[in-house]
Amino acid sequence: WSPAAGQERLVFGKGNEKGGGQKAVGASMTSLLILYGSQGGSAEEVAERLGREGEKRGYDVRVSAMDDYDVFSLPSEMALIAVASTTGQGDAPDNMRKFWNFLLKKSLPPDSLSSTSFSVFGLGDSSYAKFNAVAK
Repeated sequence: WSPAAGQERLVFGKGNEKGGGQKAVGASMTSLLILYGSQGGSAEEVAERLGREGEKRGYDVRVSAMDDYDVFSLPSEMALIAVASTTGQGDAPDNMRKFWNFLLKKSLPPDSLSSTSFSVFGLGDSSYAKFNAVAK
């Protein structure tokens, strides 16, 4: 996050645009949800740091493990940052498996998050075949 022309801005990838297009979100948006999936604590640390940075910039920040968050509330969120690490050979961490499985449901409407701006941070070991699979 960095100021642009004297105004605080966050830029999130827009999930319903091909190629993860960009949507600028101005300071008028004050709510920011940060969810993490972490086995060893790395993604949790990154999420908490992002939360502190967001609070410094006047955002109302909530930080939570993915599986502690009510996934049915996700479509009503204006802005989301997801921080996901991989564990083992590139698997999803324990505290995001329910959340992850829900997002992979074939019955989930493709436009469920069309009004939510989001960004995904992936952490992992690039020597594994499934490197960053959960973030991708």
